[in-house]
Amino acid sequence: MSDQAAKSNPSSSRSDFVEVVEKSTEEAPASSPEERRAQLLAYRAKVEQARLAQEERLTKLAEAQRRIEAELAAFERKDAERQAREQKLAEEARAAAAEETRLEESRKRAAAEAERKQAEREKADLAAKQKEQAERARKLEEEAKRAEAERLTLEAKQKEQDAAAAREAAAQAKLIEERRKQVDSIQQHYMDALDALEVPTAAPAPAKTPAKPPAVPKKAGPPNARRAPRFDIHAVVRFGSPPDDFLMRAKNISMTGALLATEPGTMKHFPVASEHDATVFIDADPKERVVVHGRVVRHEDNAIVIDWSADVESSFRVALLIATLPGTT
Repeated sequence: MSDQAAKSNPSSSRSDFVEVVEKSTEEAPASSPEERRAQLLAYRAKVEQARLAQEERLTKLAEAQRRIEAELAAFERKDAERQAREQKLAEEARAAAAEETRLEESRKRAAAEAERKQAEREKADLAAKQKEQAERARKLEEEAKRAEAERLTLEAKQKEQDAAAAREAAAQAKLIEERRKQVDSIQQHYMDALDALEVPTAAPAPAKTPAKPPAVPKKAGPPNARRAPRFDIHAVVRFGSPPDDFLMRAKNISMTGALLATEPGTMKHFPVASEHDATVFIDADPKERVVVHGRVVRHEDNAIVIDWSADVESSFRVALLIATLPGTT
């Protein structure tokens, strides 16, 4: 307000200038007209500077007043905007309350409608479930009838299969029995042939020892003797599967097994109770050979005992092989 008073009262500024001039005159009185003139010029310059400074202050005061007026106008404008916003917010709040009331009524109506529809759906679902249960009961009854028919059919098929299996087992047993009889027949025939070779055709010279027959069966032993007699037949057996297969000389052979000569280092490839395929060759005719499936039953000194009595076909093949030897036909 003091700046505005100074600006609106120029006489006060003029008196300030006069006061500056008077103070300057009192401080140093001139001694001559030139000095007085110079002094007045200097005072005049100071007065001009004071005037300019005063004008600059007045200009700043005017600018400050303009800024204050502008800020006041901006404040009034913002206040008006604030009031407008508050009024708008109040109107929106009233509208929102009315909308909330309307929505609440709509929700109540929708909930009532949903309950009605839910009741209708539950009723329809119940009817559908009852119908489905009735249909399921009917299908279960039909399935039970089909299952009973299938059971009877399966029982009939099972009886047929059992009968066929019994017939097949009987046929297999008959075949095994026939094979065993054939093996026994070939074995007996071979033993008879060997016995015939032991009968001399002429009296032997007393100084000479009778020649050893080509094959001599071992005589029957005590009650725990082997089931099949062994024969001293020159045969070779390829035992095992590649790469662990070995050619072994048969020390003796029977219809159901063989004693194979081997080296101690070979036995580790054929532990007791292990099963292997073997090919039996007869030295008299290497082309004659048979394949058997046997089981290692024990180890002896530098020998392996193999038994194929569990496989009747193996015994039968060996019997047929022995039957081809000279002197058995």
